[in-house]
Amino acid sequence: VHADFLEEVLRQIRAMEADARGNYSIAAIPSGHYAIIASKQGFNEVRIEVNLAVNQVLTQDVQLNIGSVSQSVTVQASAAQVALGKDSHEISNIVTETQLADLPVNGRNFLGLATLAPGAQPASDWAGGTGTYFGTSNKQIVASGQGSTSTAFLQDGVDNLALFYQGVNVVPDMDAIQEFSFETNGMSAKFSQPSVINLISKSGANAFHGYGYDYLQNEKLDASSFFSNLHGLSKGPQRFNQFGGGIGGPIKKDKAFFFFAYEGQRNIQTSTTSTLIPTLAERQGDFSAFLTGVPTAIGVTTTQVINDPATYNPATGTVQPFPGNVIPTDRLSSFATQFNQFFPNPTSDILPDGTNFNVNVKNHSSIDNYDTREDINISDKDRLFGTYLQSKAPTLNPNFTPGIFGHIYNRFGINSALEETHVFSPNLINTAKVGYNRTIFFLDQIGNGTKDWTKEFGLKTLNPAQEQNAPPAIGVTNFFSLGDIFSPQGGRQNRYQFSDEVEYLRGQHRIFAGFDLSRDQFNGDWALANVGNLNFNGQYTGNYLPGAANLPGLGLADFMLGLPSSGIGAEGTTIAGFRAWNPAVYVQDDWKVRPNLVLNLGFRYQYSEPPRDKYGHAGTFNLSNQTSTPGPWNPNTRNFAPRIGLAYSVTNKTVIRSGFGIYYTSTPYNVFQFALANPPNFLSQSLSFDLLDPTPVSTLFPPLTPGWSIFSPFVLNSHNPTPYLEQWNFNIQRSL
Repeated sequence: VHADFLEEVLRQIRAMEADARGNYSIAAIPSGHYAIIASKQGFNEVRIEVNLAVNQVLTQDVQLNIGSVSQSVTVQASAAQVALGKDSHEISNIVTETQLADLPVNGRNFLGLATLAPGAQPASDWAGGTGTYFGTSNKQIVASGQGSTSTAFLQDGVDNLALFYQGVNVVPDMDAIQEFSFETNGMSAKFSQPSVINLISKSGANAFHGYGYDYLQNEKLDASSFFSNLHGLSKGPQRFNQFGGGIGGPIKKDKAFFFFAYEGQRNIQTSTTSTLIPTLAERQGDFSAFLTGVPTAIGVTTTQVINDPATYNPATGTVQPFPGNVIPTDRLSSFATQFNQFFPNPTSDILPDGTNFNVNVKNHSSIDNYDTREDINISDKDRLFGTYLQSKAPTLNPNFTPGIFGHIYNRFGINSALEETHVFSPNLINTAKVGYNRTIFFLDQIGNGTKDWTKEFGLKTLNPAQEQNAPPAIGVTNFFSLGDIFSPQGGRQNRYQFSDEVEYLRGQHRIFAGFDLSRDQFNGDWALANVGNLNFNGQYTGNYLPGAANLPGLGLADFMLGLPSSGIGAEGTTIAGFRAWNPAVYVQDDWKVRPNLVLNLGFRYQYSEPPRDKYGHAGTFNLSNQTSTPGPWNPNTRNFAPRIGLAYSVTNKTVIRSGFGIYYTSTPYNVFQFALANPPNFLSQSLSFDLLDPTPVSTLFPPLTPGWSIFSPFVLNSHNPTPYLEQWNFNIQRSL
């Protein structure tokens, strides 16, 4: 029996001959809509139309009836029959082009559809809270109760991965996706992770096709919020705009095709900021308003006498108040005076709800996605395609302090792939792939690096890098908290990937073997209290009485005197350039023991090189002897990953499947900041200042003692095995 496989979009044809028993197989054909055309002398020609999903092994029986070859019978394959997995124990969920177009998805993120798969859910924060802190939960997913780092993301067969948080690097335009599969269990040896999202981009065809869309939502019909009405503020803009389009078609008929898509999003959200900031009088040390009472909450008025810590008499345990509740000008801290310059003027006197600054603050976010693909049918034996995806998605969340202390999320990604398929024979196919991932991902603070803030505020010992240099973080009890000692956090990534796979069909065996090699470059930048953090709780302007009788004064008065109650500071380098090679080899044999029984037998070996800091700052910590060692952790060379499974067809409509596998997972690069937070590279201190021994901020920070580190519980051990999991499944699938 002769069989032709016609791909009906790109018009590719692959031919093969069935064996003496009528069995036929064809290797390494891409997903798409196919026509199987079977013919034999003395029988009617049969044409069956089928849809082959991504990473799917499809069983399609063909029945020939006696007749003339000139007579043709066309059959539309049953969708139910196609859905049965008769050749693999993988548990797979396919999202088709039709579903992508018809199902509503908030934010146009395809992962919203992936979470509909059984056992799937949005990512959790087991890996240090990265999902919430960095806003990446919509780029991660959890399958079958595994960690979010146990899902691989593939774009046209190559990694689409951000190493920082182990999630999707570039989220493509949904209209540029042909389809994607989400395998949640039982992956073959060709895949490193126990669950895989495998996405195929849309290609052009012999006819031109295009589309366009625009969606706009604004505040015109919105009601004002309670707090806007309370403080007499306007609604402020609330605008969300999604727009884009795409076009695909032939470059040369039947030979070369292109597809291009663009997606844009613009989002402005207005929020009401209601807070208490220092009044103009308080910035001059005048707290006389507290003698008669100041509103601090609805229905609450606070009176407070501030005492002068310089008058405390340890013999009598007494202290004298500042005359008139006013701190003399010559006692005001230059540190506080300089910090007060960041505050705008109050928008009103202190209102009954305890606020004096009420404004609308606009948060801006945008997305610009570009997706392109080119396909070339070089010959009957060679096919080449390439893809390029780019995404830029910055977010600006300002604070009420103009030009300082707000946050900026910088997100930029590139994913590109090049694949060449060569047909040596219908039974022997080679597929070579080259991939490139670039990620720029930073959570930064507005104003970082614009000045030598540490020097400007006169803080000693601290030596942050230029991009980390920011005003110190300040917390004043019952007044305000400003600054972020953990910004910036992020990195710049390059991942270069090369893989090659040979698929060979011999008798009842479908054998594929290959290797995968990736090179990771990750330049990380983590601020870890490098600029200092100071808290003022009012203890120094309190009554100095012992025990339960002790009452604090005003935190803001302590701040104006420059007398903190506690502080955190650090010195050292928390910038690294991590480098690593990641080779892997695998072999798999899908053996059709009987017409209704297939065994999946695979073996994979992968080596994840411990990332090494090219600058030599990162190190590990030996828990047994409490010592630090420069360099990466000890390598793990025994990452052997067997895979075994079966698929048994009880009837044409019922399949029993089961399997077992070992999978080695990855660690998010965000965790590697703790390879830097070790002595002697990095020293940090946490200080609490005694009530009876005030420490002016002008004396901070003292030289750090070698060995000090407030982050020591988070160090990386020199013995750090590669994380792995063992997974098995048993399932029964029946077509109804």
